Amino acid sequence: MSLSLQLFRLQRKLANSEAQVIELAHLIRQLKEQNTLLNHQLHDAEREFDFYHACLDNPPPPDIDYPLISSYYQYLSSTYNNRLEEVNPTFEHHASIAAELEQAQQDQVTLEVQLADATANNKSLQSSVAVLEQQLADVKRESQESASAHAVLLNKEKDSVHRLTITVQKSRMAEDALRAEINELTTELTEAQHYQQAYYALADEVGSLLARNQIAEEEATTLSKFNAQILGHNNPAQRIMYIDRIRTELAEAKHNIAMLTRDQDALAAENENLQNELDMYKSVTVPITDKPRTNLTRIARVPLVNLNIHSDSSLEESM
Repeated sequence: MSLSLQLFRLQRKLANSEAQVIELAHLIRQLKEQNTLLNHQLHDAEREFDFYHACLDNPPPPDIDYPLISSYYQYLSSTYNNRLEEVNPTFEHHASIAAELEQAQQDQVTLEVQLADATANNKSLQSSVAVLEQQLADVKRESQESASAHAVLLNKEKDSVHRLTITVQKSRMAEDALRAEINELTTELTEAQHYQQAYYALADEVGSLLARNQIAEEEATTLSKFNAQILGHNNPAQRIMYIDRIRTELAEAKHNIAMLTRDQDALAAENENLQNELDMYKSVTVPITDKPRTNLTRIARVPLVNLNIHSDSSLEESM
């Protein structure tokens, strides 16, 4: 803006200087015409003065009539005086014109100097105008380049804002998915508490079965001792009765032991399955397809991202 204003001022000064140069040229031409006219008038007056002066210096011949000559000279004197009276103002006017001409010549010299200065100033102003026009063109080019660079930066910032918006949307989706998964895990944990209670009940039952198994084994040991005592008994009938009773009790004990062993194995297997299922409910690294189904639909969780880090990296890429 300042360069444009300075260029406008210089152009106005240049126009004023050109107008002054044209005006000085017209004035010099007018002074030259006046000088030429005054020179012609002065030359005519000098010729007329020389003519009258020659007439006065050349006397008439002796044989001429003196009254006539006297009348003639009186006429010439009168004419000369009249002409002199007429010429004196002309001479005075010519003198003033000569003074004016001298002043005009001095003014002409001054005007020529001013014209030279104005011409030099005009050339300097033209050079300054050319330099300013070049500077203005450079400034316009730089402003266009700066505008292009700003447009590119603006587009990059728009892209960054768009990427950040998408990132925020993904983060919100991830947050919603994580919240849904937390709710689902809470529900599964609530359901797992029932399995945990069942697990504890089964563990208590397994302990009870182990205790009963131990009691059965102790009973078998006692029966073996009775069997040894019976084998050492001397009464055959009583021995047979003892042996039959021992066989019956031993068969029942074996049957009970077999049933307890089977129940123990089944409970151990069920306990292991419950433990695995409980571990899967507690774990977050198990794939969704391997987890037990519930009455809720599991949504795959979007990987969590650090929004601040992603935003910083996006801003660094835009810068």
